[in-house]
Amino acid sequence: MILSLVSFLLLFCYSLLFVVLRRYWSTAPDEPIQTGFVPLIPVTVLVPFRNEEGVIGKTMDSLMKQDYPKDLLSIIAIDDDSSDNGVRELETFFEKKFSLTVIPNNSWPGKKGAIKTGVEFSSNDLIVTIDADVIVYPSWIKSIVQHFTLYQSDLIILPVIFENGNRFFSRLQFHEFVSLSGTTAATALAGHPVMCNGANLAFRKKAFVLSDSEGSPTEISSGDDMFLLFSLKKKSALITYLKNIHATGHTLPNSSLMTFIAQRTRWASKVVAYTDRESLVLGILTWLMNFCIFIVLFIAIFDPAYWWLLLTVVAIKSVIDFFFLVPFIRWFNSSPSVLIHLILSLVYPVYACLIPLIGLFYRPKWKGRTISLSRKQ
Repeated sequence: MILSLVSFLLLFCYSLLFVVLRRYWSTAPDEPIQTGFVPLIPVTVLVPFRNEEGVIGKTMDSLMKQDYPKDLLSIIAIDDDSSDNGVRELETFFEKKFSLTVIPNNSWPGKKGAIKTGVEFSSNDLIVTIDADVIVYPSWIKSIVQHFTLYQSDLIILPVIFENGNRFFSRLQFHEFVSLSGTTAATALAGHPVMCNGANLAFRKKAFVLSDSEGSPTEISSGDDMFLLFSLKKKSALITYLKNIHATGHTLPNSSLMTFIAQRTRWASKVVAYTDRESLVLGILTWLMNFCIFIVLFIAIFDPAYWWLLLTVVAIKSVIDFFFLVPFIRWFNSSPSVLIHLILSLVYPVYACLIPLIGLFYRPKWKGRTISLSRKQ
């Protein structure tokens, strides 16, 4: 009886939250680039990279195709001690349309240190970070600058999505990642941002410097995006979301189940350092909802009387999740799959419960380095 009450109470809170978030997304207008908009703001794009040979060239090619004045866009690639030929691959872009500078990471090892190096090197106030495996639209920078011109935001959260490939595993990852991208967008549009993604993110240099000077947790080798968000929220900085499909960063899904688990474990390992109340409340509610399903499943294996509770909770949660995800999937120019959603509905509660626990005790490797809570790697 108590388990049933707890299950339905969690389900009610979970359902209410995501129904409300869906409404914030659906009522927020898109921000197309206005006819006649003339960009006048200089921008720096930072591309931190480590061992991205064969990948970074595609990212750089998409940057060189930007529809933006040549003298207002500079690109800085920060080499985080690569051991491959990624730097040599970048040399072919030195004589292209926009200014490209390649510098070494002279801060602490890791992406966070590389971004700090790039920010210090930049002479522009508006900075955009992009991962070395992300592809963007030709009007990417222009859409960001138009938004910045209108709002003068300290931090602009931008859309990020996995490519929805033909492989079944890629499609699973696309649908799973949409839940993160959708939650990121909806909470930001509601005025309570809880997530952002450094693979595609814009901010003012002065906001970054202020955040960094007042105690960003540099002992953690990753999490540059989330800790910047949390720091700026504490300072009541202006944080906005850019709802424009042309502002989206496209990245490739993981090639195997092991790399997928390692990526998610790496993300989960940072949660122990989170201090933002809204992010923690959302994360705890979501985890408890999935943990509840996991517990009911475990009990139902030994007591068939609980199968009705399990099937009821899973069915309702699955409907709510699908209701929330469909507008985001369509916005990213894809089609929702009922089959994939049903598979994720069955697998996700187990995966969502175990990954955070694994992240507390296991430090996966990334680009040959072990992610840890120390700068020394």
